[in-house]
Amino acid sequence: MLGNYKKVLTQKGAELHAKCLAGTSSSITFTKFVLGNGTYTGSESTAAIAAMTSLRSAKKEYPVTSAEVVNAATCKLTLNASNLEVTTGFYVTEIGVYAKGSDNVEVLYSVTVADPEHPDWMPAYNNVAPGSLRYLDYISVGNADSITIHVSPGGLVSIEDFNILEDRVTALEEASAGMVGIKRKCAADGTPQSSTVWTRIGQAAGATVEFARGNGAVQNDLMEMWPYNQIKPCNLKLDGTVLAYLGDADFDWYCTDDTAAENTSVMDEIPTEMYIAHYFQTDSNGQNWEYKVIADSPRYPNSIYVKDLMKRADGTTRDHFYFPIFLGSINSDGHFVSRAGVAPCHNTPVTNMRTAVLTNGDDWQIIDVWAWEIFTYLCEIMCANANFRSTFGRGFSESGGTAYAAKNTGTGVNVISITNADAVKFEVGQTISIGTAMWNYSIAMDRTITAIAESSISGCKDLTFDGAAVNIDSNSKVWRAAQITGKTVGMASANGTAGANDGLHSVRCLYVEDPYGMMHTGVDGMNLKFNSTDMCLEMYVCTDPSKYSDAYGTGYTKLSKTLALSPTASNNDMSGYTKKEHFIREYPILQMPEDVSGGSETYEAAMCWKNKNGQRPFFGGTFIAGVLVSLRCRNCNSTFSHSGANYGSRPLKR
Repeated sequence: MLGNYKKVLTQKGAELHAKCLAGTSSSITFTKFVLGNGTYTGSESTAAIAAMTSLRSAKKEYPVTSAEVVNAATCKLTLNASNLEVTTGFYVTEIGVYAKGSDNVEVLYSVTVADPEHPDWMPAYNNVAPGSLRYLDYISVGNADSITIHVSPGGLVSIEDFNILEDRVTALEEASAGMVGIKRKCAADGTPQSSTVWTRIGQAAGATVEFARGNGAVQNDLMEMWPYNQIKPCNLKLDGTVLAYLGDADFDWYCTDDTAAENTSVMDEIPTEMYIAHYFQTDSNGQNWEYKVIADSPRYPNSIYVKDLMKRADGTTRDHFYFPIFLGSINSDGHFVSRAGVAPCHNTPVTNMRTAVLTNGDDWQIIDVWAWEIFTYLCEIMCANANFRSTFGRGFSESGGTAYAAKNTGTGVNVISITNADAVKFEVGQTISIGTAMWNYSIAMDRTITAIAESSISGCKDLTFDGAAVNIDSNSKVWRAAQITGKTVGMASANGTAGANDGLHSVRCLYVEDPYGMMHTGVDGMNLKFNSTDMCLEMYVCTDPSKYSDAYGTGYTKLSKTLALSPTASNNDMSGYTKKEHFIREYPILQMPEDVSGGSETYEAAMCWKNKNGQRPFFGGTFIAGVLVSLRCRNCNSTFSHSGANYGSRPLKR
């Protein structure tokens, strides 16, 4: 167990203990131990547990493996438990040790209760590789020098043999076919190692995984393996049928009007016949590990069946769901779609985007927290590194949030002149806006730079841009905005950056363009609510897309975990880099920050903003955020109605 909160000698155990001290019992025989899954809140008194004569919900009993005298009053019990006869998996929340004295009366001697947040998982036997749990229990026996310690026959397996078996089981699990996964060291409370690097396991072990920098081909063994080889870009019609897959003659990144691809969205087809597991285990050396696994069966702890998680509002399930490759935009028919060659929808509340996506038809929605987490697990296992910026790439995340002053004036022009020092930050093809300050686009919005040339103004460059001519004066300023979609369509690789990994080129993850580092992406399925008494943001989740709303009522469940805030900071802000994420027992796939005292290049290498204004979570980070961005970046300081030039969302089809 990753920690326990109570270990109690029962009243009956205390009576046997007293007999040993008084010399009226000359021996203690530890007869068995029992694992159970009884419910505990974490607030039970010692007296209440001491009064127990049996476990609250006994599931499986085993003989005690060995007993060893440690000192005059204590012995060490080794408790080895196998799942060979376990047909239904369960969480181990309680362990009972039974004993008898020389009077041969068996009693519940002691009870250990797990930390409610970190019980061990005893999986059902899968008829392939047996599972096991091992506990060392230091227990009081009275005067060990004057009594004889026994264990009942049948439990005598050498520790060496058990450790060898345990290591073999772990090796079999980690090398399992039909599984890709990662693991990393962690503390007993689940805090990960400071290094962002994970170790690949399963079919992912030993794979060569390279990430492109530009349009060249690279080696990526995982893209040839399940489930990655089942992920396919496609043109998806509004009715949910596929028009064409990447490589087909009719496939069109741009969903061009007046073609067969009009009113389609470019989406990743992702299989649902898979299980995602997130769990913690302690090895035979006492080292704690965190695991993330995608498998073809629910044989790993806390397995979530993706097909069930992504079921439709009517309860039906499908073999695939469709994840948006591009940031969402409104097409000429008013539908909220995913396509290349357009400016992403911005300066519009996500609530309005939700209304627009519903015009697409049945089972269309704004991207939700569940699809985001599935996609993030796929990417994290792909790169085996919590720092996505160092593997997939930094994306378009370092525009700097600066507006650069015009050095020219003109009426009806398509040129703005800026200093040579400022011009090095711009490239042909970049999207710009022009106004009187950063975030102001009163002069021009979402224009593309078509040329950069020497200016007639000394020490300056001329930036020529497309679209209608505008008026430039001494108050005009140009800034890099969210980019026109489609910067990655020329890439040969499904993963990497469209150019140098310099923070100014779009990133691609499993064909998806700029899932982080371009725009804060609003997600459905989770709402936040300020609790001034407990000084936190409460989290409410919903798994039924038909009930998604800007509220906390029907369909939403309040989580036991919260996002802590500061009682003294402005707006009660408590932002920082995520060091540790909550493990939410009911939704183990869901990860939200618990501790934000990490760093930009350590632990989760992702920023979390949070304050009392948080209602709608936005994920991924934005084009001005630099080292703050990540698939695990969380913006939890925005209201339901918030909008901005760097806030958007994406359509999703179940």
